[in-house]
Amino acid sequence: MADEPATNDRGTREGFEGREGRESVEPQNLPSNLDLGVFTTIALIEGLRHRYAVPSFIRDTFFGSRSYEAADVIGVESFRGGRGLAPFVLPLEDQVVGRRAPFQRSYIEAPIIAPARVITLREAGAVGWGETVYNYKTPEERVADLIAQDSIDMDDEISRTEEYMCANCMFGGKIPIHYRTKTDVLLDYGFTNVTTLAKPWTDPTALPLDDLAAAQSGLNANGYAGSLAVYAPDAWKALWSNPQVQNQFKNFLSPITSYKFPEATPAGVAVVPSFTYPTIDNVVYSGTYVDKVGAVASYVPKGCVLVCSPDVKNRIVYAQVTQIEQSDNRFHSYVLDRVPKLECNVNKNIHMLTITSRPVPVPVDLMAWTVIKGTTP
Repeated sequence: MADEPATNDRGTREGFEGREGRESVEPQNLPSNLDLGVFTTIALIEGLRHRYAVPSFIRDTFFGSRSYEAADVIGVESFRGGRGLAPFVLPLEDQVVGRRAPFQRSYIEAPIIAPARVITLREAGAVGWGETVYNYKTPEERVADLIAQDSIDMDDEISRTEEYMCANCMFGGKIPIHYRTKTDVLLDYGFTNVTTLAKPWTDPTALPLDDLAAAQSGLNANGYAGSLAVYAPDAWKALWSNPQVQNQFKNFLSPITSYKFPEATPAGVAVVPSFTYPTIDNVVYSGTYVDKVGAVASYVPKGCVLVCSPDVKNRIVYAQVTQIEQSDNRFHSYVLDRVPKLECNVNKNIHMLTITSRPVPVPVDLMAWTVIKGTTP
């Protein structure tokens, strides 16, 4: 997979500077027949490039790397652990041919996320939010404000969808893609490193710390350190209500962990006391979203605990976005994480702003984390 932005057939390198220092779009390299007006795609891209990132805990902690593909289908390649030793050989002995680390490969058509907002003649002509007789705005100024606010809102929506995809990948190894007019699609990564407890932590005879230590030891066997645990709120409550845990920590409790977030602390995240047995930092994640039927759902399933190392950086691959630009009525492809488009319908007197993204979470090693289920009945 190439990490560099692609070059289209018109000689334009349409990339942007991400977290890994990719080159930004240079105006002198743009085709001369593109209109660099206020609301063209190139101008809107420049504005989105300088936006503040929306903090998302699962995405930013475990999928911190980014790469971009000039393709619609993404090849997902993931290892499955391995801790073999190099062989010893005698001076006159032939080499010992070893086995490469096993991995699996699958091909996923990148889903399209494309929220849109419409600006009508009524919205452009009516007094907007915060306007008074002292700061009355022209229709053009209102349209500019609406485009700016809609861009922020849609970027938030896409970030929540990326968090939803990454959380489903980590906790279940499957990402449901819901469509309005098409049968739902399930992206299955084949994740199997899940432990279902025989006794929930609400059972007085359960040993939650031993369960966490066993999960951590399993990761150590695969070459990874389970130094961070992410709890559903009910799982953390069951842990601290367990009499075995209360007896263990009634006279001693380690200080609050010094775990640092990649970005600003996301909403719904609480850093809670760390343990010395097992040696692990703890985070309770109560972030929620509204699903397709309007119900409030949690990113972390009830009764689940994720044990992982934040140093294991999976990545998100963004596929190319192809769209027709109104400026020249031709197809243009962009290899970006957010691709804006502003359309104008003269007959209906409306503007429509769309921001498109095509993310695919790609885990590096499917044995790099483990999930504990069944901590609550």
